[in-house]
Amino acid sequence: MSHHPDVPQTGFVTPLWVKRRYSISNSTMYAWISRNYLPRPCRIGPRAVRFRVQDIREFEARLSMHHEGSLNALQSSRFV
Repeated sequence: MSHHPDVPQTGFVTPLWVKRRYSISNSTMYAWISRNYLPRPCRIGPRAVRFRVQDIREFEARLSMHHEGSLNALQSSRFV
């Protein structure tokens, strides 16, 4: 499994996929969600959530529009 997987064309990705893509911990992922850095995941079952690929693509597009190093800036604001 690739450490930085490519974004699928459509569908959903798991929280684990998101954490691996951005090299962040679980607590950082949820902190980013609460701060509106990351889009909120969709609940697909009583104990399961997924992120819409379209939301992830829009998130990455916003990052690249604001600043090429924005993802690095977000990663340096990690809690863990």
